[in-house]
Parts: sequence; structure tokens; C-alpha cells
Amino acid sequence: MARKPIKIEKTKNFIVEDYKDPPKKQVLRYRSKKLEDGSVLTFAVLRGKGPEGGRTKLVNVKYPKRGRETDDAEGRKAPVPLHGAGGSARSRSTPRRRVSRSSARSRSRSLSRSRNVA
Repeated sequence: MARKPIKIEKTKNFIVEDYKDPPKKQVLRYRSKKLEDGSVLTFAVLRGKGPEGGRTKLVNVKYPKRGRETDDAEGRKAPVPLHGAGGSARSRSTPRRRVSRSSARSRSRSLSRSRNVA
């Protein structure tokens, strides 16, 4: 079943489709995901687990006005596939710096020495 937007709004650079918001008490934070075609999806991260284990709900979709191909006579765009849109909150843009074991040991020794001195 496809969700119906509550409101469709036109801004300077985007066409925004708003969906019904979840209750404020259940929302931990909001996260956005930008797709390759320039669309921006905004999700609400919820406290409880959903029926299939998920904890996110789509709040709004922003389609860019520039370079948009229309698929029907009313100017609406075809639905964007959501695979890969969730992402992990822990994903990093840069990898963690690797530390060799010897430097990690020396760092932990220096920390323990400083604790003993005080």
C-alpha cells in the first residue's frame, strides 16, 4: 500500500511531499538521506521496534526541481526505490585511523603512569 502525502509544497529548489508525522514522544531524532538523483528523504527514528524490526518512518521527500523528468501529465515523478536509503547511524565518511599495537600499548602505559603519579 502506497502512502499518500498530506501536503505537497513547492519551494525555491524542491518539491516537498510531507507525510503524517509519528507522535513526538516516540521520536528520538530525525535523519536525512540524499539519493543519487538529488532527492532528499527525511526519516524519523523511533523509540520502539516496529512489526518487522524497523524503527524508522518516512516524514518527507524532497524532489529537486532542476533536471526532473516528469512521468505523468500532472507533473508527478515516479516513486523512488527506497533500497539503500536507510543507512546506519554509525556509518562514517572517513575510515577510522588504524593504530599499531605497539603504539597503543605505549599510550596505555603512559596513561597508567600518569594516574599513578597523581
